[in-house]
Amino acid sequence: MRVLDMQDFHALRLGREGLVASGQASAAEVAAYRSSAHDEDLMRELAAIHRCDATLAISEDERTLLVDTFGVPAHKVFAAPFGFPAPELSELPGYDRRQNVMFIGNWRHRPNRDCARWLIKDVWPLVRQQVPDLELSVYGANQTPEDAALDDEANGAFVRGFCRSVPSAMRKHRLLVAPLRYGAGVKGKLLESMQHGLVTVTTPVGIEGIASAEAFPGYVVADGGENASGFADAVVRAYQDENTWSSLQ
Repeated sequence: MRVLDMQDFHALRLGREGLVASGQASAAEVAAYRSSAHDEDLMRELAAIHRCDATLAISEDERTLLVDTFGVPAHKVFAAPFGFPAPELSELPGYDRRQNVMFIGNWRHRPNRDCARWLIKDVWPLVRQQVPDLELSVYGANQTPEDAALDDEANGAFVRGFCRSVPSAMRKHRLLVAPLRYGAGVKGKLLESMQHGLVTVTTPVGIEGIASAEAFPGYVVADGGENASGFADAVVRAYQDENTWSSLQ
């Protein structure tokens, strides 16, 4: 038996990346994007799926997309999401024991690199205008010298490099900020943040495969992938609203 573990729906991610690069699509259009029947990446991916006896999709959303939109036989596709055991709320540091915000993601993965750069260069200066002493830590392996050069100490944005203890980092910060503009699959950083009681500010692409915007226990900025000012305002609001933060945790 040959089993394909997709991890992400790669044609979906690559198509969204192209839309963002074009600069001509709104955040809603990027999130709603579906590959066309003549897309080369889609044809290659579907060919791989049809050559296998079974395919594991990372979420029920992507399993449904393969079956209902692209005609893969339902008996060949299985949703295989990953998750983490949740600790007791009493074990997690609360609002007052946390400070500052973080982002984490392997720099080799292009959606993470795009997100980190947009966050540091476009969003963070607007956050600092409202909260001048707030600091951003960006963690991630495989950064290039160009990535490291994004470090902006004067503006409170620090490119930290490889994170030696994700649990420690996630339990000392108050927010995970992830203005993901494109991508696919399920974002492990969001699941891990929930595991460690870390409230998230993200985009519809960020929560894909996890929950609807109404059910997600965090802040979802509908146009967060294109509206730097709106995303910055959401970060400030989430950071300073103790009651809502505690409820979401």
